Amino acid sequence: MMKNWFAKSTLILLTVFAISSAAFAVSPIGTWTYKVPLAPEKYINGELIVAQEKSEYTVKFRINGQELKAQNVKYAGTDLTFATYVENTYVTFKMKVEDKKMTGKVSYSDGQMDMTCTKK
Repeated sequence: MMKNWFAKSTLILLTVFAISSAAFAVSPIGTWTYKVPLAPEKYINGELIVAQEKSEYTVKFRINGQELKAQNVKYAGTDLTFATYVENTYVTFKMKVEDKKMTGKVSYSDGQMDMTCTKK
């Protein structure tokens, strides 16, 4: 009888924890200002727009009046990954979303750079 009570109590606690964790999940949706300090000058600053259409996420960049759409967008837990072409170079992004900021790495054929984003 004690084992049964313990199993039920554990199941209830795990269910409550899972529901409360989902309620406080961090969302990447919104407009973000980004900074990549080591990028070429025209790409150092810009905007990143993250949206959700049905069950899929989309990412667009606004850089110096130009808009680029990202591909292969995935969001799981707090990890946001995507890719795009910049001047015929394939660039991948791996970001960690935390409330009002994102931090991560930009990877391309010549290496990696740090990227930070702040939610508007």
